[in-house]
Amino acid sequence: MATQAGFNTTSDNHLVPTETISGYIIPAANFVRVSQMLAWVAPAPAGAAYRFPRWDAVAITGTHTETDELSATSFPTSNEQVSGAVVGVMSLASDQLIASSGLVTTEMQIARQVDEMRNRIDKDVLALFGGASNVSDNTGANLSLDLWETALAAFKAQKPNMPRIAFVGSTNQIRDFRKAARAAGGGFITGNPAADLYGGMSRSGFQGIYAGVEIYEGNTTEADADNDAGGFVACSAPDEWAPVQGLENGGHYQRGSGLGVAFWALRGTYGVVAETMRVPERVGERLAVAAMYGATITADHLVRGFISKKAAA
Repeated sequence: MATQAGFNTTSDNHLVPTETISGYIIPAANFVRVSQMLAWVAPAPAGAAYRFPRWDAVAITGTHTETDELSATSFPTSNEQVSGAVVGVMSLASDQLIASSGLVTTEMQIARQVDEMRNRIDKDVLALFGGASNVSDNTGANLSLDLWETALAAFKAQKPNMPRIAFVGSTNQIRDFRKAARAAGGGFITGNPAADLYGGMSRSGFQGIYAGVEIYEGNTTEADADNDAGGFVACSAPDEWAPVQGLENGGHYQRGSGLGVAFWALRGTYGVVAETMRVPERVGERLAVAAMYGATITADHLVRGFISKKAAA
C-alpha cells in the first residue's frame, strides 16, 4: 500500500530529533482571524438552508386629522438564506512519528488541522466583502483618508442601524491607511484618533479606532490581480453576544451583523468537529476535521465593500 499523506516522519522530519528540538513549534503562517469578532454566527438545528430575517423599512408620512381613522400600514419582512456545505480535511498520523519524535501528540496533530479549518472559515466570511451589492470601487487608486471618509459617508447613508461599525482591510489597504494617517498628522501623530492606528499595534488583527470606526487588518480577498477588497460592516455590541457551542471566542458571538455564517451540527456540535479512528494496518490513526457551514451577507444595508489598489503609490 502506498504511503498516505498526513503526519509522518517524512512530512514532519523536523520534529524527529537528531539534535535538541524546541518544545514550542512556531505556528503556520496566517493572518490573525478577525471574523469571529464581527460575524453573526448562528446555529442551524435543521433544514437545508438557514434564514437571516430582517424588517423592511417603513415610512410614516402625513398627519392625523381629528376623528379620521388611521390608515392600515403593513410592516413587511425580507431575508437572506444560506445553504450549508461540508468542508473538511483528513490525514493519517503515524505511530512511528509519535514514537520517534517524543514531542508530537495526537492532540497536537488534531489542533493543527482544526486551526487550518478555522482559517478557511475566516477567509470565507471576509470574502463576502468582495461580493457586496454596495461597494466603493476605487480600482487603481490607493486608499486615502478622503476615499475612506467618502466610503464611510456612503455606508452611513445606507442606514446601518447597529451600534458598531468596523472596517476590515487587507495588509495593503491598512498600509495605505497608516500612510494617510501619518501624512494627515504632518509626520508626527500624537493625541489624536490616528495615534493608535499609526503608532500602535503592528500585527494583523485589531489596529485601533479611527473616526469611531474599529479598524481591522484581516485575510480579505482580491478584487482582481491589482486590487484588494475590504469593507465596512455594522454589527451588534458585545453585551448582545450569545453562546454558540464549539466555536472560538469563548463560544460567544454577536446575534446581529451584516456578515452571517450559519453552522449545522455534525455529531451534535456546531462548529469544527474532530474525530480519530484507529487504522491498525497503517500503524497509525486517521484524523478527520470537518464543519458544515455557509456564509452570506445578511442585509445589504449593513455591508459596504471597499476596493483599492494593492501596490504602494
